[in-house]
Amino acid sequence: MSQNAPLVNVLYGTVTGNAEEIARRIHNELPSKKHLQQGLLRNLADYADVPAFNKPTLSSNVYNIIVVSTTGDGDPPETIRPFMRLIRKKDPSKLQGLQYAVLALGDTNYENFCNTGKRIDNALPKLGATRFLKRGEADDGVGLEIVVEPWLKNMWLDLERIAAEAQKLPVESPVSSEASAEPSTDKESPQAEVDELELLVKAISIEELGFDETRLPKMFPPKVIANAVGETGAHQTPLSVSPSYDSSVVRRATVTDAKKLTSSDCEKTVWHMELSCDSSNQIKRKYRPGDAFGVIVENDPSEVQRFLKILQLERNQVLRLCKESGKEIATASVLQFVQQRIDLRAMPKKSLLRAMSDHCLDVEERKTLLHLCSRDGRRQYTEQVTKKELSILQLLEDMAPSCRAPLSLFLDLLPAVAPRWYSATSSPELDGSSVLQFAFSVVEAGLATNCLARLCQSFADGQHSSEVLLIPRESDSTSHFRPPASLKTSYIMIGPGTGVAPFRGFLRERLHQMSQSEDKEVGTTTLFFGCRNRGKDFLYEDDLLELQEKRALDKLDVAFSRDGPKKVYVQDRLMACAREVAEVVKSGGCLYVCGDGGGMAQGVHAALGDILAEFCCHGKAEDGKAMLRQLAEEQRYVRDIWFHG
Repeated sequence: MSQNAPLVNVLYGTVTGNAEEIARRIHNELPSKKHLQQGLLRNLADYADVPAFNKPTLSSNVYNIIVVSTTGDGDPPETIRPFMRLIRKKDPSKLQGLQYAVLALGDTNYENFCNTGKRIDNALPKLGATRFLKRGEADDGVGLEIVVEPWLKNMWLDLERIAAEAQKLPVESPVSSEASAEPSTDKESPQAEVDELELLVKAISIEELGFDETRLPKMFPPKVIANAVGETGAHQTPLSVSPSYDSSVVRRATVTDAKKLTSSDCEKTVWHMELSCDSSNQIKRKYRPGDAFGVIVENDPSEVQRFLKILQLERNQVLRLCKESGKEIATASVLQFVQQRIDLRAMPKKSLLRAMSDHCLDVEERKTLLHLCSRDGRRQYTEQVTKKELSILQLLEDMAPSCRAPLSLFLDLLPAVAPRWYSATSSPELDGSSVLQFAFSVVEAGLATNCLARLCQSFADGQHSSEVLLIPRESDSTSHFRPPASLKTSYIMIGPGTGVAPFRGFLRERLHQMSQSEDKEVGTTTLFFGCRNRGKDFLYEDDLLELQEKRALDKLDVAFSRDGPKKVYVQDRLMACAREVAEVVKSGGCLYVCGDGGGMAQGVHAALGDILAEFCCHGKAEDGKAMLRQLAEEQRYVRDIWFHG
């Protein structure tokens, strides 16, 4: 290969593993491209390991493929925060000479589709980088492959053209990377005992089963390797084996208060929960009103037992989990790995189905998995897996009960159980820096909320409850979701349902600040809250009325959607108070929104745009929207919203 052959690095930012899977596919196909050099494969969190990002001016023949997903309300994956800070720098020569292309993954069911990929793609040229291929935007709502496949085809075409020009070669007709890929020769680590039937089934080739290897996902080398090292008892049990967070920031907490915020006949159950952290707690240094905390959850015990049973795994077997390099990740029992490290409710990706098929004892089940993961089975995969949101556990039970894949395969290819995030509804100044309070609505079959509800009920019944494990979150999308520093700044809070929780913390903090301040000149505070019925789900009613009585809250405006002949929502109440809202904005005040990112957030956003258009922009709708965007840039319109599903 010529020294002029372009070097291709692949970087990714992932939440559920989709972006990483695509990135690994690109990286593993590079050796089959005879005029391209295989560069590094790195998480964007480790961008500093890639020389092209350190000395881009020396990397004129280096091309960087970035595959990145978006989570929540357009947020980047938690792990790539350092990279997102890099692209916020205002240095037009910082990445001068860097050449890149972005493949953005998102879901049109969410408001800010592919926002992370768009941010990266728009920011890099401002730092001097050069885009060599138009951004791809793949929609998980309809099927990522609809955009991913043609984008990858164009990517290979462009890179082959670049290579031909650099090496003065004739441009060859591109051959599909999947078509040119050799069947995988990777094998599982030898096992002490292998069932004779499994050997017989695996001896049947893909071709004998009627499948074309080139139309199946390519088998990649494993990212992690698990080896048995003994039985439970001989090894110290780690606090956590989840890769979703740094175990050094995990803190233990105990339940010190719990009460229901909804009536017994309410359709939803909402709890208020108070936790006290131990003396080693370090979360408190970063704890401020508006901050969110992650509650570490484990898989449902009954689902764990079903998973262990169907795969015939020995729960007390101790495994040492290592990276490809041999570096140890964790040593723990099979039971702990299944409880904490893999998400049993995750939808299996096609690469996992391909790998699982080699371990099915039933030939027909093996064929079923192969068809679902093949290019010919796209429609069936969409209908039977994606649309039904079929979990890996359900798939094993319904489609592949004969599968005897080793746990290492699932540790390698399934995402971990993610922490569940809740906004603090307490004030560290008023309630104590080691005390965390939050509210949560119990979701049917919800892992976190049902576990927390059981802990709350135990406390309410006077019984001892288990510890809760917490982690802090540093998120650039919500770090400005905090009350104004000055008491003179007026602000409006819009939080229906449990969206009111952080605003209780805002107001409790304000109450403390007012008690410590000698300055009597303060701004105004208004809270727009919404619920169904005053007598059923008016969350924190007594607390809010007390805060209003003590002048921490100036106005409480409540929309009850089911108490009157007509449904009334918070956006309706905003429009009814449009002039007051506009006056707060004109005076330099702030707007905060918290709650459901679907209908509520969109309705409120539209209402605010209309209000600004009418009272601040001479009735011009587009100018009202532009003003709202400007307020967001100035951090005077800040949202902390979430999505269901």
